[in-house]
Amino acid sequence: MIKLRSGAFVNYKGLQCKLISSNPFKISSLDKRCLELGFEQYPNKQVYFKYIERNEVLSAFHLITKAKYQGDVYQLTENRVVSNEDKVTLFLDNLDFAAYDKFGFNYRDDNANISVKVSLLEEIWEEREPLLNFSFEVDQIQYLKKSN
Repeated sequence: MIKLRSGAFVNYKGLQCKLISSNPFKISSLDKRCLELGFEQYPNKQVYFKYIERNEVLSAFHLITKAKYQGDVYQLTENRVVSNEDKVTLFLDNLDFAAYDKFGFNYRDDNANISVKVSLLEEIWEEREPLLNFSFEVDQIQYLKKSN
């Protein structure tokens, strides 16, 4: 199963961690190796967190996962209900009227999305943009699934 991510992330001592807050800086990870770096575990969860200083952040970026489906590009999020079925949810942009017509949605429907099997997606990638006033030391695009 593909792990989908979105939001703000930081590089911290060789690991990519989600930025939870910036005042103070709080980061989290699902990687158990974080315990070796002084992270604490949330009670009854497999999620680890740590408060750090701003100068400990090596680089920071905003990440959005996207996918190509039937030749069009969509923002992609994981829906817990359908993830067990190896499906993902594709969100339609409110101004992408051609996509609305293609899937039969009313224009400007804020809940316009479809669930699709991962195997039907042509490509999946993460797009990363630098966060202001931070170094940007990651690939701008990283493919999770690429067509031949």
